[in-house]
Amino acid sequence: MASHPGKVFFMSELDAKDLNPKTTPFLVGHEKAANIFLQSYQSGRLHHAWLLAGQRGIGKATLAYHLARFLLKQGDQQAGGLLGADEAPREFDISSLEMATDAPVFIRVASGGEGNLKVIERGFNEKTKKRRSEIVVDDVRALHDFFEMTASHDGWRIAIVDPADEMNRNAANALLKMLEEPPRKSILFLITHAKGSLVPTIRSRCQQLPMNPLSEIEVKKVLQKRMPDLSDGDVDKYAGHSGGSPGYALRLSLYDGEGLNLVIQSQFGGQALRTKQAHDFAGALALANNEKKYFLFLDILTSEIAGKIKALAAAGASKSRLDCWLTLWEKVDRIRTEGEGINLGRKAMLLVLLSEMAAVGRQEIKAA
Repeated sequence: MASHPGKVFFMSELDAKDLNPKTTPFLVGHEKAANIFLQSYQSGRLHHAWLLAGQRGIGKATLAYHLARFLLKQGDQQAGGLLGADEAPREFDISSLEMATDAPVFIRVASGGEGNLKVIERGFNEKTKKRRSEIVVDDVRALHDFFEMTASHDGWRIAIVDPADEMNRNAANALLKMLEEPPRKSILFLITHAKGSLVPTIRSRCQQLPMNPLSEIEVKKVLQKRMPDLSDGDVDKYAGHSGGSPGYALRLSLYDGEGLNLVIQSQFGGQALRTKQAHDFAGALALANNEKKYFLFLDILTSEIAGKIKALAAAGASKSRLDCWLTLWEKVDRIRTEGEGINLGRKAMLLVLLSEMAAVGRQEIKAA
């Protein structure tokens, strides 16, 4: 067997903290979406662009990589003479997406060594040495040269944009031109957490795959597969708080979701952190090696605020009371999307948030 770059990702060796969809060998849920794609492939009229839309963390990128590996495998088989020209077409179902982690295609994709697959995401700013806050036009233009190349074995050339929500206007316009004149045997998967953020002309040129939140039972399956040492009680607890997102459930279990939520509830409940405690908490969360925990804190906070707004609106709360929560939600959302672009370090931003959370909490106590 030919050698391949990178590590072989056997399932037993997967690090629970490696939540990268390209190294995830299993797919839970999304049978409807997978079968729509496979039936299109079977028909011989495969659409050139697919929109995978749904809430964050439900497995959209995982499905995209499964579909990409499936197409790449077909190219490998044809090149190896496994499918003769006169052979009857095969029937495909979701089991066709299963692939051993020591399969050549899986290894190439997992290691980033697959020449027929290109992933477009936020690139790095050479000046700041940090990842940009958006996908820029140069990121998308790189697809032009990629698609112009001839795929090995006359197979598919596949691109994944993850997420397409992060394209700026110029990048979106550049992508639209490719969608209008798709190269031969090219497939584009667009992943979006907010379909409405994409321009209508892009949406209209894509075949949409419905991606719904998973059931609690399905989220439990993901937790059990990814973290087999997790107790049944913890599996139930994290799945129950997942909102149908296994990615969110995994992050809660890996990055002390309970502890972060306790801080949030304390700020809102009249037991705010004292000055030194707040500085210690913000300082620890702002460390570079705590980035995933930092973003989980913002996600939990956003979810808590959204739930509070929904409850207050249902109860007919006053506009001024709702406005306090809406203002806080907007600030958290801005921090999460713009980050250091606000010209404050993470510790400073967290300290501001903690203070404003406590202030909103005190107002709620007075209003109760």
